[in-house]
Amino acid sequence: LFTAIIIQIPNCISNYLYSHKENPLVALHVGFGFVNGLLVWLYGSLYGPTGAAFSYLAATGLVLLPGEIYIFNRCRRIWHK
Repeated sequence: LFTAIIIQIPNCISNYLYSHKENPLVALHVGFGFVNGLLVWLYGSLYGPTGAAFSYLAATGLVLLPGEIYIFNRCRRIWHK
């Protein structure tokens, strides 16, 4: 449930960036998908659904959220000089 709340921030950032007809998030989303899939598979197989849920939370909080905030700040600075 906590991850569902946290994921709203990257979703809003993605919508803002996509509204500029640019897609600077492709590499981040591919990397997040790889890391998330690997962690869910690993910890899900070791600890079951609880491990999968915590690994999704970790991937979202440690990879997706900081990456999108960084890209958002960089693009906003460049696009709105």
